[in-house]
Amino acid sequence: MKFKLAYKYYDFGISLASSRRFTEATGLSLHCVLMDYIVAYTETQGQIEAKRISIISKLYSRKIVCDLLHAITDENLKIPVEEFDDATYRTSWVQSEKVDGFSEPWALVICSIAFDVHNYISKNIHVKKKDIKEA
Repeated sequence: MKFKLAYKYYDFGISLASSRRFTEATGLSLHCVLMDYIVAYTETQGQIEAKRISIISKLYSRKIVCDLLHAITDENLKIPVEEFDDATYRTSWVQSEKVDGFSEPWALVICSIAFDVHNYISKNIHVKKKDIKEA
């Protein structure tokens, strides 16, 4: 899966390891936080864009959002959390004009990620965990 934020694409995934990284950084559950964004997005349908983004942005601090992005982004890329701090700062405001889809407010990017995770889990929940063989 990929998300785009502040003119850059990032590969991401959800796993036990990414959930642990997020919990270690924040003390929060990755799944619960993502579900909170889905709920907020759904509950704010019909609001003007600025109000919707304001409500969604207040769910969790930008620091927690940066930790979330850092935890789910491909660890092999070694992207520092500071890059997400800069990107979320740059995309904290409502756009006056949609130009290219790369500078969407970070709150909407997180909602998109949450829905991607929801869809991924929904499609893969039936897949059985592989047996771990003892050496």
